[in-house]
Amino acid sequence: MFDLAPQTFYYSLSSLMQIHKAENILEVACGTGKLLSFAMDRKRKECQYLASDIASNMVEKSKDNLRQHFLKYESKLTFEEWCQKQNLHFQVLNAEEPIPKVKPFDRIFCNLALMITPDPLKLLKNMHSHAAKGCLFGVSVWGNKEQNTQHTHKQTVLPH
Repeated sequence: MFDLAPQTFYYSLSSLMQIHKAENILEVACGTGKLLSFAMDRKRKECQYLASDIASNMVEKSKDNLRQHFLKYESKLTFEEWCQKQNLHFQVLNAEEPIPKVKPFDRIFCNLALMITPDPLKLLKNMHSHAAKGCLFGVSVWGNKEQNTQHTHKQTVLPH
């Protein structure tokens, strides 16, 4: 049941961020990847997509879940070939640390993970450092403003 809870946030976030227009997307904290198929169905094939999580078992689970979705299409490609054709990459990544050798992202999103990050402000600043000019940056969190201090980090991280 918990795996399905983030759907509304993810669908809204990816829609608001217009992933169908993106060139280079970073998903921070992809988790089990239950919703990755939604993004793959909406992004352009030439768009680069990096699905990342700090936990290697989550990245593997994300691959497994997307592989199950992929098998429904009875493609002649292997899953790895399909990922390559889709420009989809998976990476174990601590989003609080710099990402080596990446092109700036024009879309960065983090769905329901910022509030469980040890240093949310550090994560936001690091993600901002990897953003291309005009990047759409979206974050969703659980709870209301009083329960979630990350609500106000935008003014601290982003220049006016």
